[in-house]
Amino acid sequence: MANENFFGRIPTETLAIKFTGKNYATWEFQFRMFLKGKELWGHIDGSLMAPENAKDLGQWETKDARIISWLLGSIEAHMVNNIRPLNTAKEMWDYLKRIYHQDNTARRFQLELEIGNLSQGDISIEQYYSGFLNLWGEYSNIIYSKVPKEALANIQAIHEVSKRDQFLMKLRSDFDVARAGLLNRNPVPSLDICLGELLHEEQRLATQAVLGASLEKSTVINVAYAAQGRNRAQPHTCCLLSSLIGAQIHLKLWFLSFQGSLQSTSLAFCFHKLSLLIQLKYPISQPLSISSAPQNGIAHNAFHPTSQKQPVNSDKQI
Repeated sequence: MANENFFGRIPTETLAIKFTGKNYATWEFQFRMFLKGKELWGHIDGSLMAPENAKDLGQWETKDARIISWLLGSIEAHMVNNIRPLNTAKEMWDYLKRIYHQDNTARRFQLELEIGNLSQGDISIEQYYSGFLNLWGEYSNIIYSKVPKEALANIQAIHEVSKRDQFLMKLRSDFDVARAGLLNRNPVPSLDICLGELLHEEQRLATQAVLGASLEKSTVINVAYAAQGRNRAQPHTCCLLSSLIGAQIHLKLWFLSFQGSLQSTSLAFCFHKLSLLIQLKYPISQPLSISSAPQNGIAHNAFHPTSQKQPVNSDKQI
């Protein structure tokens, strides 16, 4: 019944990693695990040789042809012609290994150079982490293959620290503050925890950039209203409104930088900060003051001109 399922319904499967001639170690690991999952690795390692019996030979050749089709589908097209003269999956596998598998010493030296030259640059944290992890994983496999089992755990612990530090030191300058905060902790968090916090920091920086663009847009509106000059009342009102908008954005950015102390910040202090931002960053023709209580029985807005028109003294001689 198992054979019937195998021959009757074999799905067309593709492997995620395609062999390009430069990624043999990664592709070899993927293809080996794939065949072991299908219980067909014996065709490659020689444990399932072609039987002499005609009936069994037909089934063996069918399975071998299936492996060949998977192999051909996972390599670049220009390599196919090189292995066409070969008849079995094992012969093709051995050819690719003989041509493309590098000596561990040479590959280790190349990986050390690639890891040393790797940096985040303009890519995202996730993309940088993925590329770094691929190089480090292959490098570690070469190192661990020559370490005795009793010493392997200690070597892996040392390598985990080195891997974390290498990753953090290659971040771009936008993350200098976040990196310093992580490295100054005692103990320094693991790479997984560092990655999570860096992803949060990346999102915060993206949000701050959006708010900065909105602030720049509001500044342009201020200049446009001030340049109209059609009458004296309308520009003052429009500049006041746009100044309040710009100051609100400034206050949001200020709150973001002091999130930890936001709970303890009094409302009066917040209004005071907003007033200073308006006066310093967005000066208008008249100073602003803050009024929290009605005067003369009339409720006032929170922001209003303090300079009022002085009453005329009727007793003064003209």
